[in-house]
Amino acid sequence: KAGELPMSKIGERLMVHPTSVTNTVDRLVKSGLVGKRPNPNDGRGTLASITDKGREVVESATEDLVAMDFGLG
Repeated sequence: KAGELPMSKIGERLMVHPTSVTNTVDRLVKSGLVGKRPNPNDGRGTLASITDKGREVVESATEDLVAMDFGLG
């Protein structure tokens, strides 16, 4: 609802190892597409959230995929 998820929840939903989530999110942070902050409800956890720039990339990529019928034509 707040536009952010704990890193552990991201890993669960994607069914990938936590290390993979951390590496991928860190690369997205460096690109300015995702932000990270400590989880106030879990002292050991981190929350990840998409940035405005990240939303723009998602919207653009979605438009491109729809325009080419998701490459299934």
